[in-house]
Amino acid sequence: MHDTNYDRKSFNLDFFSGLHHSEDSDFCIFSILAEIGELDVTPHYRLGSFDYQLRSLLQSGNTIKGVLAKFRTSDLPHAGSPDGTERELGLEASEGLIEKNHFIVKKDKCVIVFQRNGHAARVGRLSEYLTCYTGETIVFNPILQKDSVERLLDDNLKPISLELSYATPTNPDLFPEDDWGKKMAMLSDMANGSRIRVSLSADRRSSDSDKHSLTKRIKDSVAALANDRRTTVARVKLTDDVYDYPIDLIADRMTTDKGVEMRGRYPVLDSMFSALQEAYSERKGDINEIFGEQGRRLT
Repeated sequence: MHDTNYDRKSFNLDFFSGLHHSEDSDFCIFSILAEIGELDVTPHYRLGSFDYQLRSLLQSGNTIKGVLAKFRTSDLPHAGSPDGTERELGLEASEGLIEKNHFIVKKDKCVIVFQRNGHAARVGRLSEYLTCYTGETIVFNPILQKDSVERLLDDNLKPISLELSYATPTNPDLFPEDDWGKKMAMLSDMANGSRIRVSLSADRRSSDSDKHSLTKRIKDSVAALANDRRTTVARVKLTDDVYDYPIDLIADRMTTDKGVEMRGRYPVLDSMFSALQEAYSERKGDINEIFGEQGRRLT
């Protein structure tokens, strides 16, 4: 018989950075989370088809740990076993299934390490939750791997092709900040479009050497869009005129796996938070380098 009780289980963890569009210079995502954590009962919001609530928020120094809970109250599964038996879950009328994402947020650079859970939520739901609470637009964008960022920043590497696919936001505050990306989003909005797919390539056989590569500023645009969670394809090919360097910026988003102690079918809360902290500690050096010089920052 297959044993469903695990001593340890591996979980996927993703890295994001928080951004906001508030004009208030004192606005701070970390402080907002700390404020919510001090409430006797945290608010719950209907986001899409489900209710969401922040739970177990606790601040320790420059770290906040917490849980984003998703409530399922309809189309619930049955409990059962391979021998053919099954039964209803026997929930109270006010109850539902709870699916959880555990996370930690660092005050420095507003970095979040977020447990991936296909049954629960994506980090975008946390963005929407905080946006509902504050009335200000808040987003958490993926952090790219250090090597990809370094290649994009290398002025000696020229872009020769790119592929992009991303859902255009309906909120103008979320349009890409770079000029090229913003114009594309505006064009899609004017046409009532929901997704943009772009494929561009330079003419490397042209007698005009200026057409052998795309404009270098396109690298900033690609990086900005790759940092957006709505982007599903972001591939760029660079060249030094000798070798080509293809980069898949979606595949190169910062992620890791960590083992967590299990109590029956459920992760031990302290073990999960320890795994999130360990993942951050291991990548802290890369994160600091990526966000390093403000003048070279790709966000």
